[in-house]
Amino acid sequence: MRHLYLLAAAAAGQPQRIWIDADCDGFHDAAAISQLSKYNIIGASAVFGSATVVEAQRKCSDVLRKANIDVEVTAGASHYEDTQAANKAVGAMTHELAKAIKDNEKMTVVALGTLTNVAALAVRRPDLAESLHVVITCATNDPSDVCVTKDWQALAALLRSPADMTMAPPAPPAAWDDVSVLPSWLSTLITGPTRDPTIDGALQGARCEAESAWLMPINEDFHDPRFVLETGELPEWPTKATALRPDSIGLSGSLERCWGAHDARRRLVDDSRSEL
Repeated sequence: MRHLYLLAAAAAGQPQRIWIDADCDGFHDAAAISQLSKYNIIGASAVFGSATVVEAQRKCSDVLRKANIDVEVTAGASHYEDTQAANKAVGAMTHELAKAIKDNEKMTVVALGTLTNVAALAVRRPDLAESLHVVITCATNDPSDVCVTKDWQALAALLRSPADMTMAPPAPPAAWDDVSVLPSWLSTLITGPTRDPTIDGALQGARCEAESAWLMPINEDFHDPRFVLETGELPEWPTKATALRPDSIGLSGSLERCWGAHDARRRLVDDSRSEL
């Protein structure tokens, strides 16, 4: 995947209504949620991922409580086929989005896990999706990343939808806990208030560049395909790499990538760069 050039980082104003949709399966979700306490959180929902939706609901309730965010966590999708289903979380999200539109506002969903709930909203109500802003965390080059592996159909549907999407890559892995090995500018970035600056950056309006995004197959199994989320210049269809994809995945979408620690790590290995 090509390097991303930092084109702009301008404040676009804080979102007025934020919904949290998560599976709360690890440090990064907790770190991101702790950043959200200063925003107007109007609701939260749980989604299946590394664990069941019941377990995710319990964990998310605990994390929100520790972050002093006083909202109820609604149970959402329990498996990938719930993209087309009407669950309680999707109903609540749809209701809040409709209220925001009535007040001439957008609703931002911070999606910290499988994208099934968010995609269900966009699929069921495309008329409302134009006022939906989705901030997603996804390791684009990691085929085991939850947001792709657990429900790639949901990501595909979301990329096709009119929703505005921003990518906030997850912070570096635990191997980088020893920040003494990093340049000072990068260690400062990583050791911010929560060690996960990318969610906050995305919500503040920090953007890198508009680019195309698509699901790239990495195996030849039609019945059990595996993908990475690819970004950059959209290749011509079909190519040797994309011809293996099932017909239902002929897609691309507009994706804004929020610059954060994940991109900073890439720059570290490229001594010829001079933007920072």
